[in-house]
Amino acid sequence: MSLKSAISTLWVFSFACLILCISCGEGTQEEDNDPSFCESVFDCPDDGVAYYCIGNECIPQDSVDGDGDSERAEEDLIMEDGDTPSENSTDGDESVQEDGDNFQSDGDVNNNSDGDEEQADVDNSQSDGDTTEETGAYSECGSDEDCPEGYTCMTVRDQPLYGQCSKSCESDEDCPASPSGNTVACHPDTNMCIGLCGMHGGSCPSWLECLAWEFCLEKTSIQATGGPGADCGETAECIQPAECVEGESTGPYCAPLCSSDEDCMNSAPNAYGTCMDASGQFQFCMYFCGAMYNNAVCPGDMVCEVVVCR
Repeated sequence: MSLKSAISTLWVFSFACLILCISCGEGTQEEDNDPSFCESVFDCPDDGVAYYCIGNECIPQDSVDGDGDSERAEEDLIMEDGDTPSENSTDGDESVQEDGDNFQSDGDVNNNSDGDEEQADVDNSQSDGDTTEETGAYSECGSDEDCPEGYTCMTVRDQPLYGQCSKSCESDEDCPASPSGNTVACHPDTNMCIGLCGMHGGSCPSWLECLAWEFCLEKTSIQATGGPGADCGETAECIQPAECVEGESTGPYCAPLCSSDEDCMNSAPNAYGTCMDASGQFQFCMYFCGAMYNNAVCPGDMVCEVVVCR
């Protein structure tokens, strides 16, 4: 190679290196002149402001911590702090788990509590159902305190074993239903509710008796001693089978039940008895006397007036 050619080649190589050096110098100068460029937080300006070095860019901490407007900063922070996603995930799991546990706990408490209350309601309902006949209308009682509010422990018969819960009334509509389903009515003399039976149909509750074939009344300790024709205040005083009856022409007396005149003759041999019908409900013996009836005499406490035993 000639000297001229070598000098020419060297000049070209030197010129290329110069261009490269200028380019490198310009790039370095550009980075050195850019205050926001950084490779670490120590490259950020020392101007009293706290910075983060995020993506080779100095970002004031206030812009990230204060209002959180920089989404990129938040993402870079999370990426730099490797524990953050794991911690956040753990917190979320714990929060969800705790909420779930609380929810389960609340559900268990509420469900169990509601269930217990419902069971208590069922038990109370069953208890109330069991005591309907003891504390309800027309039930047995020893005093007013044994009856529901607004009821009175009523007794009608002599020597009652107990009373029955009744209430005052103005009409039949004021009276509560009977537990045995028999008809009830407002008694016109006492203005008290009472169950009906006998000629009115239906049966009294088991703790009451059908008196005079008409009223459901309490049981009594009276001993039945009255034979045919004996004075009586109620059927319990009459030797059975009999009813204490009273008619327009007779006072109350023990009248044997019958199905024929022969039954009446057998029950009181010295009297003249005829089997009478009591409104289709039962039949009882009515007695006659005097010359028209072969000088028959009246039974029991009855006396002969003209031809009728009274």
